Amino acid sequence: MKKIHRSLQISFTSIKYLVLYKFTKHGNKTLGTRLRLACEELGFVFIKIGQILSTRYELLSREDCTELQKLLDSVPPVPYEEVRKIFIEDFNITPEAIFQNWNPIPLASASVAQVYKAHIPKYGDVAVKVRRPGIEKNIRSDLAILKRLGKIAQIFSKDLSRINLNEVFKQIESWLLAEIDFRNEANNLDRISNQYHGKMREAIGEYADNMVFAKVYRDFSSDQVITMEFIEGVPVRNFKSIEGNPLYDIPGSIKASMGAIVRMWMNGDEFAFHGDPHPSNLLILPHGKLAFLDFGLLGYLSKKDTRETRDLLLAVYAQDLDATIRTALKMCGVSYDKYALKIREDIKKYLETTKDSAMGFWFTGIARVFIKHRIPFAYHVILIGRMQAIVEGLFETVMPGTTTIDAFGDELKRGLRQKIFNNLLETDLSPIFYAISEQAKKSPKLIAGLIDTYFNDPAQALRDFKSVLNN
Repeated sequence: MKKIHRSLQISFTSIKYLVLYKFTKHGNKTLGTRLRLACEELGFVFIKIGQILSTRYELLSREDCTELQKLLDSVPPVPYEEVRKIFIEDFNITPEAIFQNWNPIPLASASVAQVYKAHIPKYGDVAVKVRRPGIEKNIRSDLAILKRLGKIAQIFSKDLSRINLNEVFKQIESWLLAEIDFRNEANNLDRISNQYHGKMREAIGEYADNMVFAKVYRDFSSDQVITMEFIEGVPVRNFKSIEGNPLYDIPGSIKASMGAIVRMWMNGDEFAFHGDPHPSNLLILPHGKLAFLDFGLLGYLSKKDTRETRDLLLAVYAQDLDATIRTALKMCGVSYDKYALKIREDIKKYLETTKDSAMGFWFTGIARVFIKHRIPFAYHVILIGRMQAIVEGLFETVMPGTTTIDAFGDELKRGLRQKIFNNLLETDLSPIFYAISEQAKKSPKLIAGLIDTYFNDPAQALRDFKSVLNN
């Protein structure tokens, strides 16, 4: 009966805000406002959906995205008495007895938790994140209902019928459950901090100094509470409040830190990244620095996954049709001989669209091709595509008109030059040297011009070298 009641609530709320809204008091509200109100009314799972939509500027208007961004840290808080119960349950004591200067009014209230500011003499000011009660049960219940509704929708939609909804919802459930596991978040935070400030510092160089991660105080943390170093900063979604302030370099903060992530991807053996870098999970700090918050969802690629996703990214950037097909199929563990011809025309059309589209949608674009041909694609393809789309929305929020290609083009060129060099080391170079020597006889200036061109456009170098080898 509870599931039937919840199904009716979801259906009724959706109809109220999206279909029959003109006959209600919400008749004059924008789509973004109606979506936000519906998500707030339906709870955590739907708030997460709204958060994802809040950075999808290719789907919604800027006004609607801005409205949905209120779901990032302005969700109505739970009553404070419930917060006190959580502390008594986990620590056998109230928060006022644990912390000094405890403020019962939360600094922020989001879908997973509420954040409070307090003080610990040993550590200084701290941010105390308290999980909303009953959230795990709500996740499992709502996703079970959405799965049923999705199966009904598949009956009427040819496109939806191509998707394995069981796998999709299973993946969403694992993401959401990981996000509410605070011990998991503490481990993720330590892991990524050690990776970017430790063993990968040489690869990302000076970029490492622009990335700030909070320290976790485990003696004041539990399953439902995580206490961290308090970082004074401005959430990216509130960046307009510091525009013109000489202490802050808003575009520089974002480009430097996101550039570090791309450089690590291009140069590292393994790759770890924030799985949900939306505008309220990033704090702008003075002097070009950026603090990363909320590591409930951490993306991690093994050496093999890092190499394959990097190869796919560079193949798409170079507009190399054969390499894109081969790498994508290899990455998903399916037979090249079985699928290469089937997807060739679709991949060719896809590559045409990437010439004018932002990098944030390259992985989601190729996923659509695989869905069409019922090819199972790997989990890390979905997660990295999600991360890229959020980063693309982040750029559009702060620097409208600037894409990740504009920001990271130099890193991609550097990665492509390295790939060309590595390929050359494994190749019989005599045909290339012969072709170059013949051209040099005709015009030494031409060779100098080609070197300059290829350095600035390594994708063209890759295509030309392949042409020489094939001939």
